[in-house]
Amino acid sequence: MFRRISSVGSPLCSLAWACLSWTCLAWTCLTWPAIALGQEDDEDEEASLTDFVGTEVERVEGAQGFGGTLSLGGTVHMVSNQSVVGQNNGLTALLGMLVEYDLSYIDDQFEWTSSLYLSEAWSRTPGVNRFFKSDDEASVESLFNYFVWPGGGMFARASFATTLFDTKQVTPEEQTYYLDGDEDESPVATTDNFALARALEPLSVEESVGLFLETADQESFTATMRAGFGGRHTLAKNVRVITDDFDPDNVLFEELSDVHQGGVEAFVGAQGSAKEGQVSYELGISGLWPILNNDPEERSSIELTKISFQAGALVEIFSWLRLNYRLVVARDKQLIDALQVQHKLLFDLGLTVQHGAQPTDEEEDE
Repeated sequence: MFRRISSVGSPLCSLAWACLSWTCLAWTCLTWPAIALGQEDDEDEEASLTDFVGTEVERVEGAQGFGGTLSLGGTVHMVSNQSVVGQNNGLTALLGMLVEYDLSYIDDQFEWTSSLYLSEAWSRTPGVNRFFKSDDEASVESLFNYFVWPGGGMFARASFATTLFDTKQVTPEEQTYYLDGDEDESPVATTDNFALARALEPLSVEESVGLFLETADQESFTATMRAGFGGRHTLAKNVRVITDDFDPDNVLFEELSDVHQGGVEAFVGAQGSAKEGQVSYELGISGLWPILNNDPEERSSIELTKISFQAGALVEIFSWLRLNYRLVVARDKQLIDALQVQHKLLFDLGLTVQHGAQPTDEEEDE
């Protein structure tokens, strides 16, 4: 029934699959908001429940229209020493910024939720006498829900993720880099500033459609399940990843390739809050069984199954001071054999601005 796209050696098939997926993504992003905004109000229906997108969006019961939250955060740490006993001479600095924006639109059975996440940081130490990028993540996610019944219905989802700046391996001393698996075994470069990727690389695009279920929307706990057909595209051709840096004279790296996949996708997640919203959490696990793929090694779709787990917690110490933790674990065999693990612990000054959806005409009359 399904025919797996062969290897990268068939560029026509890969191009056709990419064009089809990007067309579906464009239709999703452009058509669904127009449908949602064009729906007539149903006075007897209450607004639907909020689905899990990856960031929490506060839902006002019975509200209609737009609502959202903007969060800005920053981190500054600087120490300069000169002939100080017990300290390294030089400048130590960490500069970081965090931008999160969540926007939702509610119109009876339709619900649209979008989130923007931007995290950037630059560091400098006495050992590395220059500023270098230590964090660079930009992502946008959009989710459309149509509630066929109170606890579920149909959904369409799209997301983009990339970096904004060049990525380089910056080291105190020069290191020699070799391409992993290269039979020639000649060094590629000897440098203390090895280029890994250019700005906007890699670029990941995901899209999916299907059905969803969720528990009753409660402040302390809300669970969500989604299942359907999904696709992902990771544009990572010639992006380098360090695979072994134990020996500075023999650092190994791997060059990645573009990945195109399509198949059955499933997601299970939960979110909630406590202490009157001062403590919030979210977690979720998703999987993509890529029946369609462009794997050059022609491995089975089960072996190439992409599994990712995300978890996060936010503690609001004061309205302007927050502790934010994120964990991401991903198994993506077609992109890279190694298990990808990322921890982020941010203790930053922040500003949060909220604007809520407007209540219905009946609630205003009450």
